[in-house]
Amino acid sequence: MGTGKKQLKILLNNVKHWCHSLSKQGGLTPKEHLLSYFAIAQQALIYPMIGHSFSTTDLQPLQMKLVRENLHVCSLNKHFPHAVLYGPLCYGGLGVIPLHTKHIADKALYFLHHLCLQDNTGLQMLAAMGFMQLECGVDTPFSDLDYKEWGGRCLHT
Repeated sequence: MGTGKKQLKILLNNVKHWCHSLSKQGGLTPKEHLLSYFAIAQQALIYPMIGHSFSTTDLQPLQMKLVRENLHVCSLNKHFPHAVLYGPLCYGGLGVIPLHTKHIADKALYFLHHLCLQDNTGLQMLAAMGFMQLECGVDTPFSDLDYKEWGGRCLHT
C-alpha cells in the first residue's frame, strides 16, 4: 500500500484547476460559486480518497487552497474567521464541511453500506472483522470492546 502522495498531488492539481476555471468565469455569484464547490469540486475530491486514509495534515494544502478560494469569492478577507465557512447554515455559516471530516464520514458510510448490503465487499469486511476478533483472542466482537483497554493490543499484534 502506498502513501497516497501521488494521489494528493493529483488532487491538489484538480483544486488548482477548479480555482483557475472559476476565476476565468468571472460572472458567478457567491451562491453559484459555493454550489459549484459542493456539487463539483468537493465530490471530485472526495470520491478518489475512499481508497486512502489521509490525515488532517495530509489534506491541509488542499483545504487551505479551497478556504482561500471560498473566502475570496465571498469577498471576505483571508484572515476572516474560518468559523463562518465551517459554521452551519442555521447559525449564519456557509456550511462548508472540512475535507478530512467528509473523508472520514464517507469511509463510515462506505463501511456501513456494504455491511448492510451483504455484497462481496461486505462479506469480506465481516471476514476481516472475524479475523481481528481471533487476533484479539476474545469472544466479544472487537467493535464492542473498550478502546482504551483493547485499542493498542488488537491493532498492533
